Amino acid sequence: MAERKFSPDEANLFRVLRTEPKEIKSRQLVKDPATTPRSENPFYIAHRDGAVLNFPKEPNEFYLVSHEVDWREGRELKPPSGIYWDFRSPNDNLLKAMGIVLARVPLDVQPQYCAGIPTTGGKIASVYAEYAPGVTYLDLFQKIEKDGGTTIVEADNAPQGHGEPLVLIDDVLSKGTSALPAFGAAKRLGFEPRLLVVIDRQQGGVARLAKAGYKVFAWCNVEEALDYYLNQAPQEICISQEQYDSALESLRQDQFSG
Repeated sequence: MAERKFSPDEANLFRVLRTEPKEIKSRQLVKDPATTPRSENPFYIAHRDGAVLNFPKEPNEFYLVSHEVDWREGRELKPPSGIYWDFRSPNDNLLKAMGIVLARVPLDVQPQYCAGIPTTGGKIASVYAEYAPGVTYLDLFQKIEKDGGTTIVEADNAPQGHGEPLVLIDDVLSKGTSALPAFGAAKRLGFEPRLLVVIDRQQGGVARLAKAGYKVFAWCNVEEALDYYLNQAPQEICISQEQYDSALESLRQDQFSG
């Protein structure tokens, strides 16, 4: 496979993802899951300094939501992940870098409108509209409690569409769980949606959404990002071969379990 080349704006986003400081949530395993009653939780959430893209600093990083789900549902616990993305609470510098890059991603049509999948996607979408010519930002969705979790539905007084192309914006695509209800809500409102994300985590979301009849576009997938940080990135943000191998193994575990 030919090495993908990235523009200066894309290189800047790669830099911001690795260097823009933010507090991250690190899920750590503090009890033996084999002996922990189901009424308890063997995981602990620790807050520490990091960035959007993180690699482990301790042996017990990073356990993810998927690990906790596996434990609660009685499946074998996979080893901790060698890579962790945390787009929560993006600052203005990160939002601008993402908005500029996403606005240059080719789509199948020229969209008239954009909307974000709550909550981070909404923040990105409002900035995306500033850099995507002819695109207007719409506030279409809200999160509600349902069946012990959350889902996405139409916002109160959301504008109605009449078949116009709409691009849904989100930070990452994993298995498509959040995107599916957003697609449904957009269709009920009368728009023709497609999804645009910053990172495709390659956990089956693209295939799942395609099976449902929806189109997905991503700026970058995890393998492409890892390749950039290993082979093309400036020294100050490059990763080691060990970090690359560990992250790639985590990706394969996610693909296998998906």
